[in-house]
Amino acid sequence: MRLEKPGIVSPRKSWASSEPFAEYVEFANRGQDAALEVIRYFWKYPVFFGFQSRGKLRKDIMRLLSSDVHSPIELKALTLMRNTLNKYEAQPVVA
Repeated sequence: MRLEKPGIVSPRKSWASSEPFAEYVEFANRGQDAALEVIRYFWKYPVFFGFQSRGKLRKDIMRLLSSDVHSPIELKALTLMRNTLNKYEAQPVVA
């Protein structure tokens, strides 16, 4: 279940500081977004996920899988996953 304020299109936008749980909502949304990206990447590119989990990004992937997804500083592995998903999902499929 996503924690969002009605009327806000992007969960990444900050709430006004007057909201009592704004910090928690941003924390929770950041973690849910990161977990979703890891799952999407795993299902879309399982072979590459396997290679990366045994390579230089091993420690980052271990941190992501052990629920260290709420950090405001994004891990290199998560950045790579997001960039890959954005790059290849934006391209049209040629049949």
